[in-house]
Amino acid sequence: MITRTIHSMMIQNSGIIQDSVSKPIPYSTLNEKYDLRIPYDDTLPPKIGWYGVGINYHSLINDDEADIKDYVHSISDFDTFLPLPFIARDKSIGLTSAELSRYTMIVEKEIDDVIYQLCYLKRIDAIDTTTKVSELERDEDGIYNTVDFIQDIKPKPKLSSDDSNRFMICSNNALLKITVSDMERMKKASDLLYPNIDEDERYTLSEVALFSGIELDNGVERLQASFFKYIELDLDSDKDYSTRLSIGSMSPKVKL
Repeated sequence: MITRTIHSMMIQNSGIIQDSVSKPIPYSTLNEKYDLRIPYDDTLPPKIGWYGVGINYHSLINDDEADIKDYVHSISDFDTFLPLPFIARDKSIGLTSAELSRYTMIVEKEIDDVIYQLCYLKRIDAIDTTTKVSELERDEDGIYNTVDFIQDIKPKPKLSSDDSNRFMICSNNALLKITVSDMERMKKASDLLYPNIDEDERYTLSEVALFSGIELDNGVERLQASFFKYIELDLDSDKDYSTRLSIGSMSPKVKL
């Protein structure tokens, strides 16, 4: 399930209204959360280009491991529940130039008298630039199937429709890749930040979020979550992981 945030809706509106720029909701950016504010031109539009991950998406009910509930995101959420950095490195060692080009929202945090650099967001590997339009039909079992999309440039008025179980989607796919090396670094980061969480939960990525922002020469400003998706990735895996997230919106074909 993908949760779309109000911030994503604001970006969409500003994109289709001429000369419109969405202003950030107060205290809704990672820059404010981590106190990493960067001066920027507020007429620049934010773009989706980064993603972050989190753990602890589940809740055990009655201490029964078989009875697990997923926490629910609100459209007014702007970060994951328990953000997990891709890298947590001693500042005295530092990040490479390649890492600095790949990661952003780099936060310094002192733990046990050591200052660490925590890299919370990674650049999205690839985004389809062509927006795809498709039509889905929901069957009796609640399963969505792709059907032929027929546009109507000369619609006729009607009082009823057989399309109540049909939905329209416009979307672009974002490709996310997490390598085994990424997983090893994230395990170390999780040990460092969340030592009191059970290891099974600490080593399980349970959600991913796509972030938009304004890329500047000295960093990225206005970083806000636009979409959340539940995943289940064991950081002890010996295989690289990749997934595609659909960036877009879905609407009933007929408003009832």
